[in-house]
Parts: sequence; C-alpha cells; structure tokens
Amino acid sequence: MFGYQVAVTKPNFLSAHFESRDNSLNAVRLFLALAVAIAHALTIKNGLGSIERIRIFDLTTSYMAVNGFFMLSGMLIAWSLSFRKDLVFFITARVLRLLPALIVLALISALVVGPIFTAYTFEQYVRDPDFWQYPLRVITFGRVDDGPPGLFSTAPWPGEFSGSLWTLRYEALAYVGAAIVFATGLLRTRVGPALLAVLSIAAFSFLRMKYADTLNDTPIFSVIRFAVCFTLGMTAYAYGKWIPVRWRYLPLLLGLFFLFGKTSVAEIIGNLALGYLILLVGFRAGTVFDPIQKMPDMSYGIYIWHWPIYQIFLLKNSDVSAWVLVFVAIPLAMLVALLSWVYIEKPSLGLKVGISSWVHQFMFRLKRG
Repeated sequence: MFGYQVAVTKPNFLSAHFESRDNSLNAVRLFLALAVAIAHALTIKNGLGSIERIRIFDLTTSYMAVNGFFMLSGMLIAWSLSFRKDLVFFITARVLRLLPALIVLALISALVVGPIFTAYTFEQYVRDPDFWQYPLRVITFGRVDDGPPGLFSTAPWPGEFSGSLWTLRYEALAYVGAAIVFATGLLRTRVGPALLAVLSIAAFSFLRMKYADTLNDTPIFSVIRFAVCFTLGMTAYAYGKWIPVRWRYLPLLLGLFFLFGKTSVAEIIGNLALGYLILLVGFRAGTVFDPIQKMPDMSYGIYIWHWPIYQIFLLKNSDVSAWVLVFVAIPLAMLVALLSWVYIEKPSLGLKVGISSWVHQFMFRLKRG
C-alpha cells in the first residue's frame, strides 16, 4: 500500500478524489461527533445502567458513529503515510492531535470541575488518590470509567467525567499498529491491508457467533472491532482505483444490511454501508456542505467534552427532557470545542513540521556519533 503511487483513474472513483483533495471530510467528522453526542444525551439522561434507544437492530447510533470514525481514520492514515512516507512526521502529528487537548481536559477535570462539583470537602478531595490518578489515567489512555473523587454524585450517571474517552486508547493502538506495519514494510502492496481486513473480519465474526454474550465490551472484543473498521478504511484507500463513489450503490448496501440485520454479519455489512456513505458525503456532496467544511474542526473537542457538559447541565436542570439537553448542551459543547480548536489543537498541530524536523536532525546526529 505504502510503496506505490495512487494513480488518477476515472472520475468518481475513490483514488481520483484523493488526487483532487476536494472533499467534505471535515463535515463528515463533525456529523459523526454530533451523532455520538446526541445518542449519549439520551443515555446520560436515563441514568446509570440504561441502554441507548436509538438503534437499528442491535447497533446503536453512537456505536456505529465510532466505527465510522475508525474507518475514516484508517483511510486517512493510509493516505498520509503513502503520501509523506515519513514515520517521524506521522508519529509527531498523531501525538499532537490527541494529547494536547486531552491533557487540558484532564487538568480541568481535576483542578476546576472536580473541586466545584464534588460531594467531598476540599480536603477530602485533594487527599483522595483519584485526585491525581484520574488525570494521569486520562493522558495515558488508561481506565476512564470514573472521574475525580466524589464527582457528579447526584447526577443520573454518577461519578463518570467523560464516558467517551475509553475509545481513545484503541485509536492510539491503531496509530501504533499503522506505524509498526509501515516501519517493517509489511504493507507495501495492496494485498497487505486487504489481508489484515479479512483476518480482522474473520476473528470478529467468530467472536460474534461463539462468544457474543461473554466477550461484548471486553478489551479483546474492542480491539478486533476497531481493527475491522480501521483496516477497512486502509483497504478502501489501497483499492481506490477500483472503488466507484456513486450514490446508486448505497441502496444495495443498505438493502443487504436490512436483509442480514438479525444475523452475526450485520455489523460487518453495516460498516460497509456506513463507510460507503462516508465516502459519498465526503467526496460526492458537491458544495452542499461547503459552509460546514470551512468551519474549524470541532469534532475531537465535541467528542471529548460533550459528556461532562451534559453532566454539569443535568446537575442544575435534572427535570429537563433528553431533547432539551441536546438542544441546549450541544451548542455549549460546540463552543468549548471551538475554543479547544482555536487555542489548543490548531496551535499544537502547527508545531508538527518543526518538531518532526528537529527529531530528524537529532536522529541524524546520533547516527553520525
């Protein structure tokens, strides 16, 4: 995959859209983040132990939206590595994309939100080990199914600061995996990503059929679930010359999904349909989403901040409906995400060229002794 150039093929084939660089992928990321946020509003409002009600068959909106993020990520990372062929730049860019905003969130959770909304006294709060352990777990992609000590104790979903952070460890693992296979040369042909996708799908289907009731929501299941999505995205890039991006093929994929929606392969087909929809919106929407495409990239900020904003809002307005929560709290999450992009994420990403160049120079000096 990384050892060949993607040639321009017929118009409306995927590789042609990569060459043109004219897309609405920023809009796609925003739609996926908002889908997760809207679905979580209903879950948080209904309280601890509730299940997400917006679903098709057994697949919920937030579940599939996160799958969409991983498919899009796999495609764009394959694109980036194939175009730049620079592992140092790739690692630098990925670290600067994830960590700065996450570090700020971790510090705000412990130093600002925690002291204000904890049920503990200030002395009890700062003496509890979770005061410093929680932000450390956040920035090291550890266990995050809780929050600073005593936080949100009277909320419908008590104790949890940001329930969406758990997927970031798998995104980081996907980046590590992509870096390893690039560095070892395992993906220099188109066969590589397709083989990884087939193996991931086979492992996922086996787990679904044999151990669905015991392995759901376990780390091994999540690793394979996201591996399927990530490698499907990589495969789409690798075979872009042969993938038409036309609206008339979407009904076929949707029809297959509804036909097999109650079987063990429903999620695989659902991923293919969703992935194809992402391609259509991202590359064939014309100018429809131009105003959204030109907006700052708020998707990551919305993803990591919507949950705590919901929690804070519900503490003061516990009787509002879930849809009031959506229409009031999501604009607040978008505002926080905008501030995060302008003051944290964008300036951090602006450092990637300089930092990667410095690392290259440092490595060169080490080689020279």
